[in-house]
Amino acid sequence: MNSPINAVVLKTSRLILRPLRRDDVPELLPIIGAREVADTTLRIPHPYTQEDALQFLEYSDAVWQKREGARFGIFCAKR
Repeated sequence: MNSPINAVVLKTSRLILRPLRRDDVPELLPIIGAREVADTTLRIPHPYTQEDALQFLEYSDAVWQKREGARFGIFCAKR
């Protein structure tokens, strides 16, 4: 699973907006896996597992490839 072809990446001095990647999963699991997040969404299961995250990334990449949508992560730029 790679980043989408010709993925758009927007950078400022403080943040980066880009598609999510497999190496983002360890950082995402504690955030998305929080009970408070699952309680406020319809589609995020609890507990949220690594397999759930990888399936979401595959789905997101497929949507991008078919030009049906895009999903981005917001990250702090390293200083």
